[in-house]
Amino acid sequence: MQMLNKLTQSKFNTDLLWNMASFGLVAIIGILLNIIIFKVYHTDVLGVFNQVFAIYLLLSQLAVGGVHLGVQRFVPAYIKSEMQTKHIVIAALIVSTIISLLVISIGYLLKDLPARILRSEPVGAGYLSVLPGLLFFSWNKVLLSYHNGCRRMKAFAVFNFLRYAAILAGLIIFILMHLQVDLLPIILSGAECLLFLSVITYSFPFLKGAIHLKRLKVWIRTQYYFGNKALLGNFLLDVNTKVDVFILGIFLSDSSVGIYSFASTFAEGFMQLPVLLRNNINPILAKLSVKGNVELTQKVVQNSKAKFLKLIGAVGIIAILLFPLVFVVFALENHRFDIWLIFSILVLFVSISSGYQPFLMLFNQFGHPWQQTKFIIVLFLSNAFLVLMLVPVMGIYGAALGTGLSFMVQIAYQKWACKQILNFNI
Repeated sequence: MQMLNKLTQSKFNTDLLWNMASFGLVAIIGILLNIIIFKVYHTDVLGVFNQVFAIYLLLSQLAVGGVHLGVQRFVPAYIKSEMQTKHIVIAALIVSTIISLLVISIGYLLKDLPARILRSEPVGAGYLSVLPGLLFFSWNKVLLSYHNGCRRMKAFAVFNFLRYAAILAGLIIFILMHLQVDLLPIILSGAECLLFLSVITYSFPFLKGAIHLKRLKVWIRTQYYFGNKALLGNFLLDVNTKVDVFILGIFLSDSSVGIYSFASTFAEGFMQLPVLLRNNINPILAKLSVKGNVELTQKVVQNSKAKFLKLIGAVGIIAILLFPLVFVVFALENHRFDIWLIFSILVLFVSISSGYQPFLMLFNQFGHPWQQTKFIIVLFLSNAFLVLMLVPVMGIYGAALGTGLSFMVQIAYQKWACKQILNFNI
């Protein structure tokens, strides 16, 4: 038993190192994307790109229909049966294909809406260019969730890096070809298509073989209903990361959104640290759920929470102190104080709540998709309310402060709901 625990811990540490390397590269690429757009074009172009990116993230969660969460939940539970996991994934791909095509069709019919709401014609032009990417995104989300559930974390790390590497390559090609700047977000669709070709090539050997239609029908129905229960929460979880950008887009100019999104991109790079920890802890939580050992579960959660807080908190403090070096390295002269203050506010609150951030999908992993949805609704509403209250008063600083304060609401609800629903403390 002790040897098994050592092997499990060793694999977790190895997987974590791979995903940390991927996280570092993705963070660097995300920063480079914004710096290149910022310097080659202008703050208004950066603002438009990030608003379209926010819309794309919103629609992408609708397109996948929440079925990838079913994959994350069921694959670890049936990991010993290759036949079962194959049917789980194929069923999820079928459901996500139907839903994504529906979302793309409705999105096209409502093609004039984004430009009207955000009062920006360039946003409307960019919006149309990302619609084709939704189908590939839904497929990639399901397949990557499958490999995550199987704890193929090295492959998971590589593919996460490839997505952003393809976006960066697309940006460079776009600039060299002197294409129409309003179509810049098309690089998101192109990157998703290229990623799918890589992921499906890697995944095919695991999924080939005979398909049992009766078993497939059962899993299609199961994935559909599980996804329906988890969809709203998962949708709001991604929207929540961009609600500040949406609200700023309504109240302020594309240029102001560009300044804020430039700073928040650096903060989002930092926020990938809790995400990579979440990706590594999720399969473990699903297995703990199957075992049903409350005492062991609480021990794992508490120990992990303490380690996460120390790690992310220390990195956060260093990041805030060293951030002004970014201005020197990239020769950025404008809006220095605005960018640093926004970054510092966001990173400070993420650091304070860092012990809890990796457990955002806790209820889903324990088979409570509707409770997961209620948790995310609370998080989203608190964020939207606080940002809406503070932006008219404090502008771009209010967006950062409102988002940060919502993390405190998250902790309070997470602690209460975990005790009430799962019968252990977090």
